[in-house]
Amino acid sequence: MTLYHTDCRHFRGDRPCRFGRPCEGCPHHDPVGPRILVVKLAARGDVLRTTPLLPALKRAHPAAWITWVTRPEAVELLSGLPEIDRILPLDVDT
Repeated sequence: MTLYHTDCRHFRGDRPCRFGRPCEGCPHHDPVGPRILVVKLAARGDVLRTTPLLPALKRAHPAAWITWVTRPEAVELLSGLPEIDRILPLDVDT
């Protein structure tokens, strides 16, 4: 029986993690704390003005997994911010 660490920051669920190894005994296991969802769908400037909240969220919850849902045109503004673990563009699938 294969053991999966579904609480790991690298766990994707639909495919192997980037390390491509079994979860059991993995040295890269990094359990996440609370999951935080930020939904900001307004104009790009409004999305940008909301980003200063991220460091405060990470200070308050260092192990948190932060997902941000926004309009597709604002995704590039958020890409590369180290505090965000996942960015979801608002579309039919989201």
